[in-house]
Amino acid sequence: MSEELALPHLIFTRAAKVDIKRASQWYEAHSVELADRFLAAVDHVTERLRSFPESSPEVYPRLRRAMVPGFPYGLFYVYEPGHIGVIAVIHWRRDPVQWQARFERTKRPRTG
Repeated sequence: MSEELALPHLIFTRAAKVDIKRASQWYEAHSVELADRFLAAVDHVTERLRSFPESSPEVYPRLRRAMVPGFPYGLFYVYEPGHIGVIAVIHWRRDPVQWQARFERTKRPRTG
């Protein structure tokens, strides 16, 4: 009998949810199809992270960044056994101080 390992639970901060919503709305203003592709790409990267949570590089102590495929966005997250806390989904050209400050404020992602 084989035991399956439980996949980590995803927790998005309110700010990360807002990031996704704003980016999706921006893409939707240009093309509904583009917005749908963006949301599918975010879903794809989060599902990949559930299987391989340590696959993305650490860009700040304890904070990792997974690139959203096909879009200039990074998904910033903390992995701890049992859960992945997504703190930001930010355009890669944004000042790194923004996601660093958000990480420092949250330290431990909250649901919402």
